[in-house]
Amino acid sequence: MLEPMITYGADQIIIRTDVEPLPEGAYDCPGNEIVETTVELSEPVGDRELVDAACVTGDAVTTTFCEDDGVRWAPR
Repeated sequence: MLEPMITYGADQIIIRTDVEPLPEGAYDCPGNEIVETTVELSEPVGDRELVDAACVTGDAVTTTFCEDDGVRWAPR
C-alpha cells in the first residue's frame, strides 16, 4: 500500500489509497483482496463525510461500488 492521499474540504474528507503496481507480465485478475489500512487524519472529521476518492473520478464512478457517491461514513 502506498501512503494515502487525503483532501480536506468543508463538507467532505476525500481519501485515496493506492497500491504499488505489479511488475509487467501476464496476470490473471479474478479480483482484488480487501486490505485493511489505518488512515490518520490531521484534522477532526466533525460534520464532514468520509468519501472514497475512487468514486469521485475514474472508472469506478459508474459501478455499484459507488452507488452512494463513495460516501463511506457520514455524520448522523
